[in-house]
Amino acid sequence: MMMKKLEQSKSVINKGPQYESLGMILDYSKPGKLIVDMKENVNKMIFMILINYNILKTAKTPAAEHSFKVDEQCSKLNKQMAEDFHTHIAKAFFYASVVDLIFRWQ
Repeated sequence: MMMKKLEQSKSVINKGPQYESLGMILDYSKPGKLIVDMKENVNKMIFMILINYNILKTAKTPAAEHSFKVDEQCSKLNKQMAEDFHTHIAKAFFYASVVDLIFRWQ
């Protein structure tokens, strides 16, 4: 039933026992198992953020002290950067939720 729905969907690319949809590769090659692979798209997303906004930096800790302070004097993101930021954050939340569900099912 699920395979027929995938094959009929216009947003799915059929690669034999693998289907590509929503940035994921759904692999049905092992009987009774579904393998979901999002590595390529997560890597692309991170790479594009780093390259587009030149933010390849190092830090001693993941969050600086000023992380939760609002700087009212800072410049606002332009419309394109704001849309990109929103898109990448939404993708990251989506990927994290799928990974969380996968680990809960194991």
